[in-house]
Amino acid sequence: MTGVPASSHGVGGVAVSGTPTAGQVVTATSATAADWETPAAGGAPDIQTFAATGTWTKPAGKTVVQVIAYGGGGGGAGGDVLANGPGGGGGGGARAEKTMLASDLAATVAVTIGAAGAAGAAGANGGNGGSTTFGAHVIAGGGGGGPDDVLINFSGGGGGSVGQGGALGVAGYPQSAGSTADAEGGAGTKGDSTGVAAEYGGGGGGAATAGGSSVYGGSAGGSGGDGTAGDAVGKAGGAFGTYPAGGGGAAGAAGTNPGGAGAAGNSLHGGQGGGGGGGKQVGTGGAGGAGGARGGGGGGGGDGSVAGGAGGVGGIGWMTVISW
Repeated sequence: MTGVPASSHGVGGVAVSGTPTAGQVVTATSATAADWETPAAGGAPDIQTFAATGTWTKPAGKTVVQVIAYGGGGGGAGGDVLANGPGGGGGGGARAEKTMLASDLAATVAVTIGAAGAAGAAGANGGNGGSTTFGAHVIAGGGGGGPDDVLINFSGGGGGSVGQGGALGVAGYPQSAGSTADAEGGAGTKGDSTGVAAEYGGGGGGAATAGGSSVYGGSAGGSGGDGTAGDAVGKAGGAFGTYPAGGGGAAGAAGTNPGGAGAAGNSLHGGQGGGGGGGKQVGTGGAGGAGGARGGGGGGGGDGSVAGGAGGVGGIGWMTVISW
């Protein structure tokens, strides 16, 4: 009987007791009786999305709050001259989730959105992606910037972890800096030549290989191509929703050709990694592709006899807060 207007004094022979106030509806209390009651709070969930730093305000009448956060992706390194090699891909930003009681949270909570890691200029490292935070309650680490000179450093940007960002070649805690294994849970992965994958952490940046993928977090950028023995194709960025490396932003074609941008993520998974630029035996290498929004790592620039191509910028962090 809920929903009967306040002018009613009986429904189907059932007596309605009490005097209604504004907004009340008839609600059955038994098979033969009803009274006037105020509907329980509810309705559609409150969804607040943040693509920039701001403040979350607790909505009235909601009891449960879920936060989904992505750290910023690391920028790809710029390629260098042929003797030093192409640029490494930037690491992916982590995805962090947490469900809390609204009563445990303050009326407002500060939200920080992790900045995209800067693209490395020719022969320079990419910048680290920033961490995305919901007060002190949720931390999604940003991906590490890609190191330059892959033929010397043999390293890509480390993937961000839940609770800590990655750095040049080093994953966020708790993944060991020397580990080349795929990471489980919230750990990011080390950027290296094996294209290791992550689950909720960020994928490891490519070092002369495709970018590491992450099932739920941001995937890493691919390495640039090495033109030492001839014009060379770059390496693809990591994909989302999967473990195998590559499958994201397209690899740059051989020569002075840029890598493709990684696709943006959504509430299901983080952004794809950008593809690495092509390597150029005589001339300048191609630029790396940008990482997809929600933590994709930027691709590394290809190398060249004159100069390397610039790296790709990482994908910005993101946050969605759902209350019901």
